[in-house]
Amino acid sequence: MIRSLLVTLCFFFSVHSHALIIQYDLTQLSATQYQYNYTFINDGSISSNIELFSINFEPTLFNEGSLRPNMSVSVLAEWDVQILSSGPFIPAALDFFAIGNGLATGESFTGVSIDFEWLGIGSLPSAQVFDVFDAATYDFLGSGNTLASTRPNPVPAPMTLLLLLPGLYYCFRRRSTRQ
Repeated sequence: MIRSLLVTLCFFFSVHSHALIIQYDLTQLSATQYQYNYTFINDGSISSNIELFSINFEPTLFNEGSLRPNMSVSVLAEWDVQILSSGPFIPAALDFFAIGNGLATGESFTGVSIDFEWLGIGSLPSAQVFDVFDAATYDFLGSGNTLASTRPNPVPAPMTLLLLLPGLYYCFRRRSTRQ
């Protein structure tokens, strides 16, 4: 029992260490054309600057030929950004390689978007898998999923008391009619 609890806790804490947080906003441009706008944040879970990472685009969901990255001048001055083609069992990727020092702990940057054609049927584009690598050795450092930066407004739920009162009234009324 204790052993399974320790294994579960270790798994829980290891899953949430990504080294990088990538948030996105999704904009629909036409019926099947969309745009992701990204924000990148170094959360400090690794002890060095982040200098190499990629965002994956699954070929069954994204038309690889339609991937069109857009970068601000400040991003282009700091990062070499390119589309890597897919291969057998390897998705296409939007690849970022630091020209300078990369993304230091606690720093963030914006100014990156990508236009694409969505091939998914009956669903909207959502989170993507990303990978982080050591820029000197190309060793794998971690992976994660992008996060929506804006959540849809929740549907307002009725107040609990309004739902509870009719039930209490019914129970009280039934009890008083039995006596």
